[in-house]
Amino acid sequence: MLLAQRPAGRFFVAFYQWSRYTQGGPGCTFSHQPPNALRNTTSCYGYNGSRNFGLIDLFKSKKELVKNEELENAIPGAKKEGRQDEVEKGSCENGGEMEGSKPHEPETPVENDNETSPSKPAGPKNYTPPTTPKAKLDLSPDQLRKFMRVVPHPVVLITAASYSLESGEKAAPRAMAVSSFNTVTLNPPTISFNVRLPSKTMGAIRANHGRFRVHFLTGYEKGARVADLFTRGNMDEAWETLSKLEGVRSVERFHDRKKTLAPLIRGSAIAAHMECEILRQMVVADHHIIAAKVLGMSTDFFPKCTLHYVQGAYKGSGANTILTRKAEGIPHFHIYDLPVFPTEEDRQTLVGHIDRYLSNDPSVLDMPLEKAVEQIHADFGIPKTEPLGVNIPAIVAKAATLATPGKERRPQKAADERKREEPVTFDFFGRLSPADVDTIVNRAKILVRKDPLSLLRPWNQFYNELGVNEHCNGLLAGDILEPLRAEGLVEEQLKPDPKGKQLHRIRPYHVTLRILEQAEHLVREKFRNEDPEAAQSLSMRSLVEHSPTGWLEAYMKYRRDRLLEDVAPQVFDDTKVDIRGEVTEAERRVILSRVIHFALGGHKAFRVPNPPLGLPDRNLCQHIRIHPLVSGINIAFIRGKIQAMYAKAENNHEFSNMVNHEIRWKWLQRKVEYGEYERKIYEYASQEPSRAVRWLGRDLLPAIGLDRSVFVHDAPRGIGIDNRGHGHRIILQQALRKQFPDPERVEDQEIAAFLHATLDPYPNHTKICGKEESEDLDSEELDSEELDEVDGEEQENDTVERDRTTVRVVAEGGEDNIVPSFHIRKNAVAGFEGPDNPAETLNPAREPKTKGFTPYGFDGKKS
Repeated sequence: MLLAQRPAGRFFVAFYQWSRYTQGGPGCTFSHQPPNALRNTTSCYGYNGSRNFGLIDLFKSKKELVKNEELENAIPGAKKEGRQDEVEKGSCENGGEMEGSKPHEPETPVENDNETSPSKPAGPKNYTPPTTPKAKLDLSPDQLRKFMRVVPHPVVLITAASYSLESGEKAAPRAMAVSSFNTVTLNPPTISFNVRLPSKTMGAIRANHGRFRVHFLTGYEKGARVADLFTRGNMDEAWETLSKLEGVRSVERFHDRKKTLAPLIRGSAIAAHMECEILRQMVVADHHIIAAKVLGMSTDFFPKCTLHYVQGAYKGSGANTILTRKAEGIPHFHIYDLPVFPTEEDRQTLVGHIDRYLSNDPSVLDMPLEKAVEQIHADFGIPKTEPLGVNIPAIVAKAATLATPGKERRPQKAADERKREEPVTFDFFGRLSPADVDTIVNRAKILVRKDPLSLLRPWNQFYNELGVNEHCNGLLAGDILEPLRAEGLVEEQLKPDPKGKQLHRIRPYHVTLRILEQAEHLVREKFRNEDPEAAQSLSMRSLVEHSPTGWLEAYMKYRRDRLLEDVAPQVFDDTKVDIRGEVTEAERRVILSRVIHFALGGHKAFRVPNPPLGLPDRNLCQHIRIHPLVSGINIAFIRGKIQAMYAKAENNHEFSNMVNHEIRWKWLQRKVEYGEYERKIYEYASQEPSRAVRWLGRDLLPAIGLDRSVFVHDAPRGIGIDNRGHGHRIILQQALRKQFPDPERVEDQEIAAFLHATLDPYPNHTKICGKEESEDLDSEELDSEELDEVDGEEQENDTVERDRTTVRVVAEGGEDNIVPSFHIRKNAVAGFEGPDNPAETLNPAREPKTKGFTPYGFDGKKS
């Protein structure tokens, strides 16, 4: 039986309506005739018609177009007063619009769709367009607004800018605070928001081909202040006030016409920002519902809660958690749940969690490989560059080949098939030791002998066959090719490319080891042409300017320190770095202690969202005096673990407690008996005497596994040792004097200076201070949290007086015999011996240190 055919007239009626909606006038005539710099023959929205419209409103009727145009013409230059309640309506952009006239709009014919219009749709005479009857609800707008006040709304700031049509110069920046922001889909990433017309911000967005920037505000006072600025009626004043806020600055990117022109706001009030481009819009009454795709997102800080608006006030992250929703398929495991020093067993634990995640949520396997990998990175919190040597694409590719009931999933691309053959975990990742490099070279020799064409493959594929992660720090292409040339496995010698012509033309998927060797040679030459200090501060963009596609920048990010050391080794000499190479267990604990105290150094101010650990890895290593290529420890993982705690913490007290209980006191002992305390110092002094003296100030206790503020039980009185472990200098000196009975024959000048130093201020400290307790100058000042809690009990007597004066103690023998300094309280000096009493001056300070060895918390001179 044949199906009934519909009349052809119905098809033409539907086609005519579709044609009217899609080929009608532009959504904003301001973008009808853009300047030459912004013109494009193919619209960024996929519309390729003869008229260059900025937007095509697929859901907009002609009545609504006429109504909106009349509304805009009715108030061409009126100043719009902002109200706080605007946030509750979905957007408060009107309060943020600056005063000024409406841009010139060319006359565009618009069809009228009312009763007097002579134009009628083509088709049968009895055809009536469908209409939606209005529902009669017993609900007033005020009642709806009153109820919606108790519903929390996220508050974001949307910025835009456009060029002037007449002169082509930059226009004033635009911004609006929006409380209707939400996500539509995650794949592809799409967001939506509402905006009330007329809006000059929307005009600027349309003129810039629909591109804008969304700023997520932190749930703190600064974030609320920034949002509140753009709900008040003068945009010029809002931007001026924004520039005066401490820690907040805006960058106007008018120079880059290929990207969005929207201003970028940075600082402690912004948690993240994303660039978007409008996809669709739909008119509802006097508002537009905007759907936009996400082009990119940038953030280094994940707050517990961003800014939201409820009950007429801005709210942050102070609300208590009632119930945590745990949806099926979302992993409860996070990569930073692993210990601070992950082992091979911990890596296998991560692989097992990923396998269970894929088996519980097979829909991830239906995604393209790249999207599935991104989903796993996001759900497990795995950094893209530090996955602990776990090959996540290989795990997904292998899981996709497993047959499931009723469906068989297999990789469809050749790249997926190659990933399936790769190892699940890499043998070499992170920072490599010299022994690791030798092993990699031996594997390369075996592979090239077996398959000489393997060197023609892309470099990352070649690394994967060797079991090497492409993000290894310090591993150069020359480290592999030079030994191969020495054995005749590679005949072609290095051909320098001083102008980088080949690097400019090469595609990322065609880059081989020989191409990387040329790039390394080019970067070395740039370092040689600069002063060593200036070379260290060169930007990555200036080093890889011959690679426009960005692949070389990603490669050099992990190799620049190695190349700099080859050219200027004095940049990492012993005066700037005291830990290098393969670290020992003692050095690992010292590095952990330094990173923790560097992170907690600014926690009392609790700078949001830029804690000290926001620095790049190389800058962090520079601050804590660690060589950036040190191996045997994953500094990036330690930093990421502390940053994850920082994001979870509500305040500074919670943050410091999380770090102390979950990291610091698990690896550094916080209490010890005096006998064990003395034994550890004696043992380390016999093993590393020079390092023990060099780390005398703050690193000796972490080196032996003790916290800097260790609590010593049963410490004997009268020998300069109190219950906070401040007498380790005296114990170390006693240990070294037994090891070196004759200081005059000691070749190490540091040890000799330490043996001659007088380290006995404590026996006479009752005469000087008038009290039995004092604190050494080089002992670190204790945190308030540590003073309040020792073994879970409060210590009433262990308090630290903050108001102190630094006084130099001069022992018998005159000023030439220099001894350590320490703190005493003001107006407590009783028996000071010396030419002057610094405590009696208005600004007491230490005298300048004399010539000699001075880096370890004391001034030493041979008597």
